[in-house]
Amino acid sequence: MMGETRPEELRALVSRYFTVVGLHYDEQSVFLPIAMREVDGDFERSFDLLRRELVPRGFIPMLIKDQGELGVYIARKPPTRYRSTRVNLVMLVVTICTTVFAGTVAWAPYEDLGVFSARSLVLGSVFFALPLMLILGVHELSHFMAARRHGVAASLPFFLPAFPPLGTFGAFISMRDPIPDRKALLDIGVSGPIAGFVMAIIVTFLGVWLTGLFAIPVPKDTGGLLYLGSPLLFDWIWRAVGAGGNYLMHPTAFAGWVGFLVTALNLLPAGQLDGGHVARAVLGERSRFAGYAAVVALGILSMVSFDIDWATGQVIIGPGYIGWFVFIFLILFLGLYHPPPLNDLTRLDRRRKGLGLLAAVILVIAFVPVPMVQGTPEYDLRLVAEETSGNVGANGSMNYTLYIENTGNVGTDMKLNASFADRSSEGAGWRLHVSNSKLFVPAAGFRAANITVQAPETAQPGARSSVVVKAWPAQSAQKQRTMEFNTTVGHLRLMADPRSMPAVPSGPDHLPRASFNLTLQNLQDANRSVRFNLSISGNSSWFDWPSGNLSVALSSLQNFTFWFNVTPPLSVPPGVRATFTVAAEEAGNSSRNASVPLEVEMPAVHVLRIRPLGENATSPSIARGDTAVVQFIADYNGNFGDSYAIEVRSSAGLDVTFEPGPLRFPGPGSATRHLSLAVAPDAPAGILTATVSFRSAYDQEVQSKLLFSVTVG
Repeated sequence: MMGETRPEELRALVSRYFTVVGLHYDEQSVFLPIAMREVDGDFERSFDLLRRELVPRGFIPMLIKDQGELGVYIARKPPTRYRSTRVNLVMLVVTICTTVFAGTVAWAPYEDLGVFSARSLVLGSVFFALPLMLILGVHELSHFMAARRHGVAASLPFFLPAFPPLGTFGAFISMRDPIPDRKALLDIGVSGPIAGFVMAIIVTFLGVWLTGLFAIPVPKDTGGLLYLGSPLLFDWIWRAVGAGGNYLMHPTAFAGWVGFLVTALNLLPAGQLDGGHVARAVLGERSRFAGYAAVVALGILSMVSFDIDWATGQVIIGPGYIGWFVFIFLILFLGLYHPPPLNDLTRLDRRRKGLGLLAAVILVIAFVPVPMVQGTPEYDLRLVAEETSGNVGANGSMNYTLYIENTGNVGTDMKLNASFADRSSEGAGWRLHVSNSKLFVPAAGFRAANITVQAPETAQPGARSSVVVKAWPAQSAQKQRTMEFNTTVGHLRLMADPRSMPAVPSGPDHLPRASFNLTLQNLQDANRSVRFNLSISGNSSWFDWPSGNLSVALSSLQNFTFWFNVTPPLSVPPGVRATFTVAAEEAGNSSRNASVPLEVEMPAVHVLRIRPLGENATSPSIARGDTAVVQFIADYNGNFGDSYAIEVRSSAGLDVTFEPGPLRFPGPGSATRHLSLAVAPDAPAGILTATVSFRSAYDQEVQSKLLFSVTVG
């Protein structure tokens, strides 16, 4: 039965729009055959008007074509209870909280802050939660507006909260009316992804720009980082806008990435997803094959991934993303079948077919086969020591500093073990001490351990002991590294602090200099003074050593401390390293000797000298209201290109102007500039002063100054 409405009344209502040629009914439905005619635009409008009249009365019409007979099938709309808008509001509030929390979690490591710090909370909300909710809100609002435009009742968006790093699984709206036709089905299905996609592009551009603006380098400790796969469009935007360098992704860029991911997942052509709506509108009943293909493709991608090296065109095969199994389960749970619209006979126009093609293109350029990959911890180390051998006197001790460098990608505990290579050394009275047996070393960082070797009191010159130090990551014993330290009871000892250093521009001339503190010690236990000769080998143009050998006499256990200064020539390019060897030997007995290697690195040097031209150029006499022009020459003697900004400070009544633009030097050279000194007509009598400073763009220190003393005539 059809309730209070009789079948004849429904026939009369349908007859207002179509020519009814029959009536068939039962307790649940009515079927009204209509005269066959072309399904055109007028036909479509007539059916839509009929639908808009029947639905408010509690009936749902559907066009059916069976065995060449076209008719209108009318059924009672099943009673439905809709949740109140309070549910939407609660889910919105909860999703805002989870996205804010996800933003806090995303921002905390970005600036190396605490997760629960106020700064992480505020900036995570502004730079992640807000843009992400904006993308999702625009997406769902577009669905809602499209549904209203086609007269389809729809709920407000239901936002879905999620744990970090995403903070949300997106949102959906519930259709409270059946979809009238293919055009409405496509419009409603495609409107949200396109609008959200456009907003995601805007957010991504902003996020990539902010990534370069903040320019936070990716830390070496990458074992715990989350790596994101790049959709094609995201990668294009990164290449077009992103700054050069390996920087951490800004949380706003991550929000844009999530927007692309949500858009792509919604556009998969399966079931009740947005892509399922689009596929059903474009392909009709054949859309089920697209759904099968989507599930099969996700199944393959859950086991194996494919990537393309665009430089070589090579296809790279890698592990799949296990998370796709969860999405496959969700699709199957919701169902692969998509019901037809009430009017499944009207075809799409070209514009809507173009929108369907656009949806497919968006799916391709926004989809990422492997969305997230956890960084794989790698453990490795390198051992470095400034010296691995040395001389000591009887009962003397030698301190070695061992640097454990973590060359893996995660911070880890490094274990140390030191022992004598020959057990007889310990029996002979040698002693060994290691400052640490375990050290935590951050990724790309290093920590120092001290190894102290003490000789026996009765040791004779020539006695020798070898210590083997082993170090390995606590989680990977197979990465063990060893280093040997040899200590000899000798006649003399030569020490340097440090052994390697960069030359540092210093002094008023900013010339590079490096100074090494060296100490020579007489280890001989003789009641006489011993003379030692000192010499150095290396690039002689880098240092000034006294002619011949420097000779010094030392009594037993006496020290002689001296400085070795290195001044590299300005013509040496930055980054060049030079090595030197300082040696000492006993006069008359060259077999008793010691040496120490030293290393100096040339820095980038910026040396500018300003020379005024002409006599009294810096102290002219100028009448009130007159102007004097002064020329000066800037001589740049640095080994690296530089530019200098010109800053002027002058007394009241004295105006100083110069040729616009900074001084630029691609290399050593000179430049001539003009300065104009103008005395105001009302300038006070006496002496007016001006200071012209030239500031380097690299070290931000004033490199040179010109001082003017102008006598007002």
